[in-house]
Amino acid sequence: SPVTLSVTNNSAPNKIYDATTTLTNGVSLSATNQLSGDSLTLTGAGTFSSKNVGTTNYTISNVSLSGADAANYRYTSGNISGTNGTITAAPITISGLAASNKRYDAGLSATITGTPTAVGTLGSDTVSVSGVVTTGSFANSNVATAITVTPVLSGLTLSNSNYEIVGVTSALTANITAAPITVTINKVYDGSTAVANA
Repeated sequence: SPVTLSVTNNSAPNKIYDATTTLTNGVSLSATNQLSGDSLTLTGAGTFSSKNVGTTNYTISNVSLSGADAANYRYTSGNISGTNGTITAAPITISGLAASNKRYDAGLSATITGTPTAVGTLGSDTVSVSGVVTTGSFANSNVATAITVTPVLSGLTLSNSNYEIVGVTSALTANITAAPITVTINKVYDGSTAVANA
């Protein structure tokens, strides 16, 4: 008759927040009484006790056997529990911002306008954004069009801790135009308006 397995839970299940409690990644199970030389693999899936970001309990409820010798074994111990599940924040991007054009000033500083809005929420989640974005940096300081501008988003906070800001939804760009210069020419009065080459 098949050998009844004793199983050790080596799992460290983890996932990026997806608004569900489904557990599929990071399950690692091993049989302590598997016979030497046999080919046997244990897999499982289950649920986290919470869908939210953080360390959470979990239950592995679907243990299955595979491998060339799987028919010689059986698992009858039921659910496997653990306390070291981890759910990390889902990425969210910010839209609604614009970078302003400027005259060349030899620097990278940029002015940002607009109202930041969160993009990328899951399911029925709602996420509001607090704070303002007023500054950023041009990718280079020289005169050009459509220069990439990176806004400073560190002043923003989200109302839902299951998400984290990873950048803007669409890249911001702006132009740098040439700076004006003033030329002053002096000469000794000679009764004409001519200016000699300098």
